[in-house]
Amino acid sequence: MQSNKLLSGDSTKDSVRLWQSVILQALLDCGNLSRSLDQHYPDWKHRQITEEAREWFREAGDDFQDVCAMAEMDSGLIRKFAMRVARGDAKAKKSLIEWRDWFRKLKKERVNDIRSED
Repeated sequence: MQSNKLLSGDSTKDSVRLWQSVILQALLDCGNLSRSLDQHYPDWKHRQITEEAREWFREAGDDFQDVCAMAEMDSGLIRKFAMRVARGDAKAKKSLIEWRDWFRKLKKERVNDIRSED
């Protein structure tokens, strides 16, 4: 089954989705919207995660550029969007939540597709 994925290009699509999920998680962290996933963390840890994510977008270093390239996303647009999320822009946060929900739905569909292949 794995060789079929490699030949069909599914592996490449999965790789792009993986890197897109890295950006999505960083954006959620940047907007302090991932707290519900890690409720057991103390407040200081949530603040640290938020600040590290914001710094990652602010600095837009090589790692950030590489992740955006592998996710096939424009680093300039992602950075600009992240800064809006970090400032608490309500429209940006709403868009981010919509993207998160769409991404979850896509993930569930992909898991169902893989299960049906077996």
